[in-house]
Amino acid sequence: MARPLLKSIEYYPMDTDFLSNIKIRRILRACGASSIAVIIHLLGNIYGDEGYYMDWNEDVAFLISDSLGIKEGVVAEIVNKALQVDFFSQQMFDDYNVLTSTGIQKRYFKATEKRKKEGLKAELLMINVEVTGVNDAETGVTESVTQDNVPVSTQSKGKKRKEKESRVEERKGKAELRIRNLLSVPKDQPLPFLETLTETETTKIAEELSKSRWLREKLYISRPLADSFKADILSGKFRDFTSKEKKTGEADKRIADRYTPDELDAMAERKRDEFIHGSSGQHSGASV
Repeated sequence: MARPLLKSIEYYPMDTDFLSNIKIRRILRACGASSIAVIIHLLGNIYGDEGYYMDWNEDVAFLISDSLGIKEGVVAEIVNKALQVDFFSQQMFDDYNVLTSTGIQKRYFKATEKRKKEGLKAELLMINVEVTGVNDAETGVTESVTQDNVPVSTQSKGKKRKEKESRVEERKGKAELRIRNLLSVPKDQPLPFLETLTETETTKIAEELSKSRWLREKLYISRPLADSFKADILSGKFRDFTSKEKKTGEADKRIADRYTPDELDAMAERKRDEFIHGSSGQHSGASV
């Protein structure tokens, strides 16, 4: 029996100025100190498994959150920011739902240059596997391309990309239709809160809406979601969520006696707006 093909590497080089990298600094500024632990965890998973990429899904988000003691939504937010600043390739994520980058692949194939290049997924390669050493600002690895490289047909790659994009759009369309059905929103009514969501986020939010009556009743659809609220949704925070008025008893009754029904409705809507969107009295008046 043939020996199983070794894919992973036991260690990978990290630049001494890793924390000074502009991409890392942007992630750190946006997501806080825990983002560094998440990024290092992700890199360890990539190099320690397939070596040059990793599949991204809810199970991975859970395992990382469980290992680091943070919410799944926070992990998802950090990954989204890493994609936004191009630490991971947004295109490869959109097309194949994987985390990788040219820097990761250069570092991996430099470390495994003496291994046989078998079992590689051509559609996930961002560099030529014959690369043996090109100075890259992200990785600090020096590489050079051999003359034996035969580039993949641009036309073929373009066709594959279009096919993947079509499948991604189809999945997102199905998720959006499910959201409209859950919210009882007509097909011709715009849903601005969906415009900035990825296919994965749209699918996840559809799932969370199906599990949270509170979310279906309170979610605004007239503008994009605040990042913090989106992270809470993606983490499943609002499953079986109940509003505080069920627990406050007599205090609520005393407050209700001081205001008219219209005033109470206006107050409740402002509070809901502040909670969901972090706004300060800029309510648009449109809600589900």
